[in-house]
Amino acid sequence: MSWKAHHQESEQIAWEADAAKRAGKDALAQTLYLRAAEEERKALADLDPTKRRTFGITTVGIASLYFQGNLLDEAEQAACEFIASDLNSDFGRNELRTLLTSIYALREYDPVYAEEEPGQISVSMRGGCIERGTAPAYLVGRTIKTFESFLHRTAEYVEGRPFHKGPHAAKDIRDRYEPWVRQLAPGSFRFAVGLHAPQQSSMLDDGFPGPETISETLLDIIGATTDDTTDRLVQIVSSEQHLLKFLRLTRDLAPTKSAGFKRLSLRGKNDRTPLTLSEDSREPLNRHIRATSAANQAAGETVIQIQGVLRGVDLEQDWLKVADGNTVEKIQKAGDAIDDLVGAMVNQHVIVLANRTQRGQLHFVDIQPDE
Repeated sequence: MSWKAHHQESEQIAWEADAAKRAGKDALAQTLYLRAAEEERKALADLDPTKRRTFGITTVGIASLYFQGNLLDEAEQAACEFIASDLNSDFGRNELRTLLTSIYALREYDPVYAEEEPGQISVSMRGGCIERGTAPAYLVGRTIKTFESFLHRTAEYVEGRPFHKGPHAAKDIRDRYEPWVRQLAPGSFRFAVGLHAPQQSSMLDDGFPGPETISETLLDIIGATTDDTTDRLVQIVSSEQHLLKFLRLTRDLAPTKSAGFKRLSLRGKNDRTPLTLSEDSREPLNRHIRATSAANQAAGETVIQIQGVLRGVDLEQDWLKVADGNTVEKIQKAGDAIDDLVGAMVNQHVIVLANRTQRGQLHFVDIQPDE
């Protein structure tokens, strides 16, 4: 086979690897990235050695495929091997040095490799408008805010506390567990988020769960919310209010069609398989939210769907209004969802699920963008 044939085969396998990664099949994706890199090596062996620029591009492709598959040892060895090659171009060497910097930073700061940083979760945002090491501020800010709420609600649940009504967990929970963010190696837009233990006291000595317990529980919850059924989630979370909250928060982390990125990957320590949320993750989560809400439905209530533009929100009176042409529907009892979900949706097209009572009132169940 020629360089072109091997290269085209590598591209096809890499496309399948990307698809597997988007679908959350990380073990399969890693196997496919390895195969794609091996096929690219065969292409390199068949390349005319005088084509230095093509040689450089191919070597960068090989090392990058290993890196995308989280095969860091292989990526590092390939980068060093090809930087030392007399056949490589200046372009190839420079790109490989940049990749090596990312590998070293990943080993130093990523929670998977950095043992001195307990309880951190590595977050990777990819696709769409995400560039190498950069992302829109509103998008990153919204994601971090959702994580902050998720960490506090998880801490609340792990401590055995009742669900605190309102947009946030109780103040003492928020004071005790302070989320911190750390920049990670560039590639996609990547950062680590975790809980910072106060210096004046030890959470373990005080009988409170430590950061690792909370972050591992959070990842267990997210993993369970993406299952086809809620069976495993119910085993982890016994509180119905927390369960519904966790379903909504996981959905908030998953990208929408217009979100500006295509997938979000999470991983912690303990050789945990990375979790990936994509657009396809939202529909199963929506089904779980509807089913969980229906289980708590009062006698005589029926679920209806309302589509329109979100026009009014009242935090004190606990209602929101959705307009569809000349028709305006008032939905009551929105609860904590008003602060957690609704803010960014004002004047946007939305889909609202509500329970219609026998008296004709509408009680909030769920809201999401209409895309």
